[in-house]
Amino acid sequence: MSFVHLHTHSEYSLLDGLGQIKKMAARAKEMGMPALALTDHGAMFGVIEFYKACNEEGIKPIIGIEAYLAARGMDDRDPQKDRKSSHLLLLAENETGYKNLLKIATDSQLKGFYYYPRVDHDYLAAHAGGLICTTGCLAAEVPRLLADGRGDEARKRLSWYYDVFGKDNFYFELQDHEIGELRQLNKALLELAPHYNAQFVATNDVHYIAPEDHTLQDILLCIQTSTLVSDKNRMRMSDPSYYLRSPEEMTQLFGHVPGAIANTVAIAERCQVDLSFKGYHLPNFDVPPGYTADGYLRELCEAGLRQRYAAPQARRAENDPAVRERLEYELGVIHTMGFDTYFLIVWDLCRYAAERGIWYNARGSAAGSIVAYCLEITLVEPLEHDLIFERFLNPDRVSMPDIDLDFQDDRRYELLEYATRKYGADKVAQIITFGTLGARAAIRDVGRVLNVDLNKKIDPVAKTIPNISGKTVTIAQALEEVPEFRARYEEDEEVRRMVDIAQKLEGVARNAGTHAAGVVISDKPITEYLPLHRPTKNTAEDSPIGAVTQFEMEILEYLGLLKIDFLGLRTLTIMARACEFIKQRHGVEYNINNIPTDDPAIFDLLGRGEVAGIFQVEGSGMRRFLVDMKPTRLAHIIAMVSLYRPGPIDFIPSFIKRMHGEEQVEYRHPKLEPILKETYGVTVYQEQVMRAVIDLAGYTAAEADTFRKIVSKKKGEEMLPQRQKFIAGAIKNGIAEATANLIFDDWETFARYGFNKCLPADVEVIDAETGRLVRIGDLAQNRTTIEHTVTCDTTQLRLGRGVVTGVLDNGVKPVYRLTTQLGRQIEATANHPFYTFDSWRALGELRPGDQIALPRRIPIEGRREWPDHQVIVLGHLLAEGNLCHPHGVYYYTQSDDQLRDYVSALEEFDNTQATTALQRSTYSVYSRRADRDRQSGVFVWAGQLGLLGKNARTKSIPDEVFELKNRQSGLLISRMWEGDGHINERGRSLFYATASERMARQLQHLLLRLGIISRLRQVTFPYRGGRIGYQLFVTGNDNMRRFAEKVGAHFVSVGRREKLERMISIIPASSGTRDIVPLGVKQIIRQHKDARGLTWGQVREQAGVAQREFYPTASATKSGFTRAVIGQLAQFFESNELRLYSESDVYWDKVVSIEYVGEKQTYDLTVADTHNFIANDFIVHNSHAADYAIICAQTAFLKAYYPVEYMTALLTAEKGDTDKVAMYAADTRRMGIDVLPPEVNTSGLDFTIQDRPDAKSAIRFGLGAVKNVGEGPVAEIMRARENGGAFSSLDDFCQRVDLRNVGKRALECLIKVGALDSFAKRPQLIAGVDMLVAASGSAHHARDVGQLDLFGGAGSGFTAGVSLPKNPPELQLKDLRAWEKELMGVYVSEHPLLERMGELDSVVTHYSHELGEELHGRSVTLAGQITHVRPHIASKSNKAMGFATLEDLQGSVDLVIFPNTWREVGGWLEADQIVIVTGKVDAKGKDAKILVDSIAREIKVTREAGGFGNAERGTRATRAELPAARVAESKPVYRATVDDDPFAGEAFDPFDDGSARKAAPPPPPPRAARGVGGSTGEAEPAPTGNPRAVSESSLTAIHDDSHQVAPTILAVDHLSTLPVQPKKSTGHSTGDEAVKRIVVTLHSTGDAELDKRRIRRVYDTFVSHPGEDRFAFVIMDSDGGRVELDFVNDTTHYCDDLQRQLFKFVTPDVIDVQAFV
Repeated sequence: MSFVHLHTHSEYSLLDGLGQIKKMAARAKEMGMPALALTDHGAMFGVIEFYKACNEEGIKPIIGIEAYLAARGMDDRDPQKDRKSSHLLLLAENETGYKNLLKIATDSQLKGFYYYPRVDHDYLAAHAGGLICTTGCLAAEVPRLLADGRGDEARKRLSWYYDVFGKDNFYFELQDHEIGELRQLNKALLELAPHYNAQFVATNDVHYIAPEDHTLQDILLCIQTSTLVSDKNRMRMSDPSYYLRSPEEMTQLFGHVPGAIANTVAIAERCQVDLSFKGYHLPNFDVPPGYTADGYLRELCEAGLRQRYAAPQARRAENDPAVRERLEYELGVIHTMGFDTYFLIVWDLCRYAAERGIWYNARGSAAGSIVAYCLEITLVEPLEHDLIFERFLNPDRVSMPDIDLDFQDDRRYELLEYATRKYGADKVAQIITFGTLGARAAIRDVGRVLNVDLNKKIDPVAKTIPNISGKTVTIAQALEEVPEFRARYEEDEEVRRMVDIAQKLEGVARNAGTHAAGVVISDKPITEYLPLHRPTKNTAEDSPIGAVTQFEMEILEYLGLLKIDFLGLRTLTIMARACEFIKQRHGVEYNINNIPTDDPAIFDLLGRGEVAGIFQVEGSGMRRFLVDMKPTRLAHIIAMVSLYRPGPIDFIPSFIKRMHGEEQVEYRHPKLEPILKETYGVTVYQEQVMRAVIDLAGYTAAEADTFRKIVSKKKGEEMLPQRQKFIAGAIKNGIAEATANLIFDDWETFARYGFNKCLPADVEVIDAETGRLVRIGDLAQNRTTIEHTVTCDTTQLRLGRGVVTGVLDNGVKPVYRLTTQLGRQIEATANHPFYTFDSWRALGELRPGDQIALPRRIPIEGRREWPDHQVIVLGHLLAEGNLCHPHGVYYYTQSDDQLRDYVSALEEFDNTQATTALQRSTYSVYSRRADRDRQSGVFVWAGQLGLLGKNARTKSIPDEVFELKNRQSGLLISRMWEGDGHINERGRSLFYATASERMARQLQHLLLRLGIISRLRQVTFPYRGGRIGYQLFVTGNDNMRRFAEKVGAHFVSVGRREKLERMISIIPASSGTRDIVPLGVKQIIRQHKDARGLTWGQVREQAGVAQREFYPTASATKSGFTRAVIGQLAQFFESNELRLYSESDVYWDKVVSIEYVGEKQTYDLTVADTHNFIANDFIVHNSHAADYAIICAQTAFLKAYYPVEYMTALLTAEKGDTDKVAMYAADTRRMGIDVLPPEVNTSGLDFTIQDRPDAKSAIRFGLGAVKNVGEGPVAEIMRARENGGAFSSLDDFCQRVDLRNVGKRALECLIKVGALDSFAKRPQLIAGVDMLVAASGSAHHARDVGQLDLFGGAGSGFTAGVSLPKNPPELQLKDLRAWEKELMGVYVSEHPLLERMGELDSVVTHYSHELGEELHGRSVTLAGQITHVRPHIASKSNKAMGFATLEDLQGSVDLVIFPNTWREVGGWLEADQIVIVTGKVDAKGKDAKILVDSIAREIKVTREAGGFGNAERGTRATRAELPAARVAESKPVYRATVDDDPFAGEAFDPFDDGSARKAAPPPPPPRAARGVGGSTGEAEPAPTGNPRAVSESSLTAIHDDSHQVAPTILAVDHLSTLPVQPKKSTGHSTGDEAVKRIVVTLHSTGDAELDKRRIRRVYDTFVSHPGEDRFAFVIMDSDGGRVELDFVNDTTHYCDDLQRQLFKFVTPDVIDVQAFV
């Protein structure tokens, strides 16, 4: 007789079941069972996977659930009455039953969840149709009643079940396990059966597959509870019988019970549920009457095509055959695949956004669709960019399209709300994800709970499993393929047992999460198709979507449901605001579809490196590459954004050289040239791989997409057939087999860097605003958000804050765990990059012993403070507390000092008294309630922190602690260390011991915030036969000194403090954590040594470095040089590069192991600028998409043409970040735009544009951008201003603004930044702030009670009675500036420099804020006020030198004044002096500094013909006297004043980008400039008429701070050497040794701004080729007049390469090469 298991749990009974679904189905088939049921606890996660697995095995799947029945109602939540629920076994007999199961599984989660997902009797009765029910297991309702002796209630309940389900659908369930109560239950059921004429069914409470899996289940429980198998008092199953028993076994147990076995088969035969794919269930989309979906889609596309391709910027016409053919093809594929409605739905979302002014952008492969382009879903025209439609929608791979949408981050909620409202809340949900366990991790976990030796067996065995990038290696594969692994397995019984168990745990589901942004939308209520799960922590405030699917992404695709990603993008918010300003001010209406992306101003701006505020390219690294690249078209930006990430970043220099013709472009085969030509032979895009397999091997486009997908996922088992197919096709097309193999190898390399890198959900990053640690999974699931995190500027090796621009969901991928020598751990995909000394390297490329960069410190401090007594009590409880008591907490100590400290702090809590007892020299302290009717304050507080119920292994530091300031972090650690910490004088180390791994890692992180490096190791404590624990060691003189300062200073024990002080006083300097610089630095040392012609011995003698430091660096024991040694060598060689490594924020830690842990759901952050972030205290890189290049170009356009509007929007978006405000305000001022101080009569909440009739438009600081001034106070002020106009006086202000609602603190901050300067002086206002609030309060109180009516209302002359102090304490101007800097990030008050800027502008080349890495080594001149001077004696030379700080209008910079210069200035240099400093930029440290060459304090103004001055400010022409060498470097530019000169009245600056003065576009297309790139190349006709003489007296110099060199203007009528007819270039030198003079003639286009940009680019090309040749420009206007610019202080090298570069901008006929005389 056969049998069917009807009570079966899989791994999806999370943390309970173990059975993997495919193996369960296979085992049931093997035992001859015709069917199998799945009844997981409280959820239906695995239903579809189970259904498919059973069908594959040829057995019937029975769908069920073991639900939870509420003790009372499912809405009741009394902790005493409703905490326990009973089990309930339900099986779906038919489709109706399955639908009811979906509803039960859903509502139990969404409505009934309380400890368990519950339903109640009423709900069950209403949804019993089509369900089969049993009495259940011992934990079910009737069995519990019988076990409790409540037989009458049990019989009543049985009658109820029969009434609800009917006689044929309710069964008495019998089980047999080694539980005494179970046998009694079976007996009771047998006795009750005759009364009900009951039918029996035999089940086994299956939790695993085979009997031997009992050990696996037991070990799984140990892994979850962090216990050893040998522990006696731990959680365990009763016996090893919870497996898939055979039919024979079940018959032997229950064959004597009539029907018990046969009914299992009968039930299986009755159950008929079809879960096969039944087509797509797209939401219903109503089309206009008379249309079908495909007809309406076509009409929309036709209209969009006419609009898109008729636009002025369109490169193709609407009747272009290629356009028409592509549209027809796509529409045909879309209709054939049934996705017309899909495109209409996405179009409708975009339409809704557009109609409401919500900006959006579509990312990903959808850019390859011309249909999406015509519908204005995407921005990219696919034909122009050679994008392939099949990458988006592959007709050979039937799957739903996937368009990811970005929306303005401040309005994303509106789109989610719209989708929910339009389609129905019951038809919209988020999507669940799961993580799993894998091979190496399984071995480690199993070995640990079996108490196998970690160092001798666990690690060596685990490490033998190959860690192959992109390939999952299972234990079974390792046993077959890895001889060493197999040998260890066969030779050691303990290892064999460990591996056998671990192998069976591979792939077990461990946890659930939520997709970052994915939303599923259906045509019917989602519960018609699948069950829903409660959101973990999501609320309606975060999202209007209140449910998560119980099925994963792939299952949703299988079911044919629509998934759309909704992501928020801040840049879209900035662009939208900027364009609102543009429309208001200029009447030009821009949106994301019509902002140009090909305007030359875009490329000029990016090529100059002016990337502040530009999307995706902001930052020094990208700036440097863009300056080198000098992009000229959008394709260059797309390539750069795509290349600027780990792996391909190494190709950027070669890409740029090839782009400029400086390096030969090579291709593996000529057929690759047309595919890779645009990217100069470098594979940049996945489309290039697709195009290549089509052209080289004859793939169809659909096959090419399949190939791309296989390569992207690096599926090893599928790559080989693809290699074979590609090579066969290539050979058929005449390509040699060897060449084809090389091409395929290149693509496998590309796969390692061309696709997203990922981290699993539990990896933690730092919220730089609050200090808290945040799981990346929580960010992805929208449980929380962060705007800034910690990142590393790898050019400086300094840590700082970075902007988080997005979270990416990268799907389920193989994950590896990396462990370092310090004990740090992180999990990541094999291609996720880590920073090494040489470059970024993927995890899969790392090996044990490799050194990677970790933070040496965490430069983040929380902002919160608790009362100290809370911190003290928490520290004691984490170390020595018992938190499992039901009414209070216990604390244990043997120290009198700690006892007093704890009791004193404890009794500061409300209703809390300490009860102390002494037993065997140990004090126990209990938190007694003073009032027994209320809980003690400490107990409530501990509960709020989530501490209650935690034991020694599960304790962790509460999340809130990481938001505390560092002082309190040190205080907390001190109390923890007093309990479980040790000071080992003899071993000269400090260590902390704990049983909790989580707490040990948290403590390691907190120490790092205090600048203390520690090492974590796992140990076995000699406690109850051995317990796994963790020790955290602090070693090294520097670390222990910091520990003594930050932590030890808080010790309550005098003895501990003295012990610590003794120990650190005797520790030798060489002792400590190996904080070294990797051996690779020796190459830099060698270069310096060779440059000076020194031997290693001479370096040792002269630098004072021991010889052992250099020999032998190949030794296995030597891994680098100490920071001190590198610092000595940096000083000796005067090397900033070496100094960077000696002073960096990086600790170079060694990789100890890399192990495969299984497949997990993975995510990634996108961080602007640096594109990296700190995760689990590792420096890791993020991925980013090339699709954003369009937005990059558009933001550059807006900044170039509308700088006032764009910078206003940008400043508003960053108003909460004073550092960003400072940076963007400085950039704004650099562009010649004033940033005005906040002012209560003109400022708004945000930054605003202020038009001034007698001056250029400026940006007014927003009141809401001032620290400590929230929206409420600003709203109060603006409300009064809007109602009554501008405030006429302080009295008027106080009378109309209720300062009680503004608040004293906000008012003080507004006063400090000058927002009330128009009423009175700041010192008076600050001194009288209390009087202001009081007077305002009195006036408004009088109005509130009606007293003002007696005087005729507010206009009657009643005043607030404001009287300010007449003689307030004096405030220095520097104090006012300090307030401004603190509260706004920038100076807005009168600065001593402002009144002298007219004198200084002509000599200042840069401001302090502009001193970035790109200026390293360059000579600059700054003017400012000295704020600090410190003399110093150089340790090596014993000579006097000095350090000083210079403050200018944008910030401050440190000055290093070496002995020679100090001798000249040391006697007179002092604070408050205004000086001019010239020196070289040292930008290799954390902050740039100036290595001073000269300092001038006497600024003598002289008058010259034409003069020198700042024409922008309209100041008189002046020039400061500087040393002669400096004067030669100053760079004036010239204004031609001849009446009919084409540049008359215009600042004619060949170096000025004109970014702040460009005319508002869109301008008409300029006529092609003759003699400029794009001309026919014909010779210019000779100009007519006589050349105009331009005298020197008619030229006015203005300053530009981007260069340091000066052209000298020579009047044309005095130049006999300048030919009227430009000569054609000979193309070669006039002599190998002779110095040449190259004259380039440029013809005016009539557009002065365009002409300036052309001149600038040609100039940059010349100076980028250093040499001895000279050059000059001749500028010709349309009437034949000309002006010559001869650059006497610049030189170049005229060569073939320079000539090629010039030909990009000018034609050969306008270049004349002459002999220089």
